[in-house]
Amino acid sequence: NENSAGQRAPMRAAQTQQFLYIFNAWSNGTRVMQSATRSTRTFARMGELAENDEELAERLRMLKYRVPEELYDVRTDPDCLHNLIDDPAYQPVISELTTALQAHLTRTNDHALAPFLAREDKQAVAAYMREQNRAKAEQQAFVRKIRESMSQEAKKAAPSVEERQ
Repeated sequence: NENSAGQRAPMRAAQTQQFLYIFNAWSNGTRVMQSATRSTRTFARMGELAENDEELAERLRMLKYRVPEELYDVRTDPDCLHNLIDDPAYQPVISELTTALQAHLTRTNDHALAPFLAREDKQAVAAYMREQNRAKAEQQAFVRKIRESMSQEAKKAAPSVEERQ
């Protein structure tokens, strides 16, 4: 739901020994995945190299934006470099994994079930993400208030200059 950078980026997945299906509720083609990785020297160097390497540039775009759905054959592509989601040959696998994921989301009462079921409806998924971002902003405001309150209490409890003398 949330990454180490504090960004709400709900992702759900189903995996077998051979295939990995990922649903990225946050991905809309313009929203950027913020992560600690993006501030590393390695990521920066990859960006430099991508200026002259279209394959690397595409990989960086994928890392940055992802896509709403992904499917990988982890036996033949363990680094998950080749998304098979649009390959008609894999539709039976996609169906199996999305059915399994839906069952799991239903069984666990996962809040990501609604956008998963509506994954073809960009407006419905966008509404879900607006709610996620609203909830995140609310959480951040609450944490700020607590910190401010604690800071004020600490100031009240600290002895004044006159009291210290």
